[in-house]
Amino acid sequence: MKLYLTGVAVAEAGGTPDRIKAYGVLQIRQLFNDNFNGNNKKSNATSVGVLAIQLRAAAETLGIEPSTLTTTQQLQLANCLLTDDFNISIVAKHLKDLILFDNPNIKDTNILTDEQLILAGSRYNRGIERDKNDIIKSISAPIGTPEREYSSYGRRILEKNPYI
Repeated sequence: MKLYLTGVAVAEAGGTPDRIKAYGVLQIRQLFNDNFNGNNKKSNATSVGVLAIQLRAAAETLGIEPSTLTTTQQLQLANCLLTDDFNISIVAKHLKDLILFDNPNIKDTNILTDEQLILAGSRYNRGIERDKNDIIKSISAPIGTPEREYSSYGRRILEKNPYI
């Protein structure tokens, strides 16, 4: 789990400054997308914090149905996610939830096979909708094929292992 969290941290840190995403990008999505679409799906897809977790994933990790978040609640959650301790804590719990999603009987989430690490990393990046077997097959899919993309994020975390 520690390697997994560190790998996600290495992959996610940097990029657009956190406050711009938490306030500028989020508010633009709230104003334009949510008002026109009549739901908060686009704004809940905004990634916030140093480890760039989507508001949707953070809300679910906290046991909150994302579609019920008001714009004010989204901004409050985004503000909390700008606090590194809170952000890392939520991301760590979310990562553990993703490990358990595909491995409900795992005894120790700190001890993962390469396949489990790739699978959980792929879920962090792409969500839980795709079938587990599709992601597993993509690990050994020929380089350059579209299927290989399903596991790209998880494979990148594993590739960083020697440097972490």
